[in-house]
Amino acid sequence: MTASRVTKRKAPILEVEPEVELSPMASLKRARMAIPSFKEIDVREIAFKLGRDGKTNLAELGGEQVQFNLTPEGSLKVVYGFDMEGRMERRAFHDNMTVKGSESLAIRVKLEDAQLNFLESLENWCKGCPGVASKEWIPLINYNDKYQTASAKVRVGLTGYCTDLKIMADGVVKKGRGWQFLKENAVGNFAQADVKVVVKLRLYTMDNKAGVSLAATELFLKPHVDTERVETFADDVAW
Repeated sequence: MTASRVTKRKAPILEVEPEVELSPMASLKRARMAIPSFKEIDVREIAFKLGRDGKTNLAELGGEQVQFNLTPEGSLKVVYGFDMEGRMERRAFHDNMTVKGSESLAIRVKLEDAQLNFLESLENWCKGCPGVASKEWIPLINYNDKYQTASAKVRVGLTGYCTDLKIMADGVVKKGRGWQFLKENAVGNFAQADVKVVVKLRLYTMDNKAGVSLAATELFLKPHVDTERVETFADDVAW
C-alpha cells in the first residue's frame, strides 16, 4: 500500500463582488420576475388603509399596492373589446383632445376557473374593508347564466399613466403605449383576441357605492384572425 499524498490546502480567499449598476433592461427583467402570479397571493394577507388624503382606501400587500400576473400560464379571451369609436366610453382622445390626468378604456376578459375562484375570493375579502363596508358594492365579475361563463373588466391606461402594450401582428410583436399606438395598430376592437395581462388592484368609492377594479400595467394582445373561407364551387362549375 503506497502512502497517500497529502496536499495542504490554502484557506479560500473570499472576494467581494463589486456592486454592478443594472442596465434598464436588466432592471426591467428583475421587476418582471418580482411580479407574483395570482396563484401565489393569499388574499387574507391583503391589508387596508387610508391614503394620505384621508379619503382614499388602499389595498396593500407587503406595504405595496397589490399587483399580480393574471395569466402566468396560457391566456384569456377578450369578450368585449375596446370602445374605439367612443360610443359608450367617450374620452378626450376620441376627439383628438388632451386633458390633465389619465384616461383609460376597458376590455372584458372571459375568466377560466382558476382566475374566477381567485377573483371571487379577492372581491369578498375587499368587501370587508372598513371604508367600504356600509356602501353598495359594484361587482367586479359579470356572470352569464345562459352560457355558464364569467368575465371581468380590465382597465387599460391610454393617456397619463399608460399601460405597457404589446400587439402580435403577422408574427411580429409591436410594443408601445398610449391611445395613438393602440389606434394605429388596432385589429378591429380586439374582440376575441387572446390576452396576457398583469394588473394592479384598485379599491374605489363613488358616492355611496364601492368596488374593486383591475388596472392593467402590462397587456399583450394576440388578435383573433378569421380563417379564410375557401369556395367549394368555382365560378365555372359544371351544372
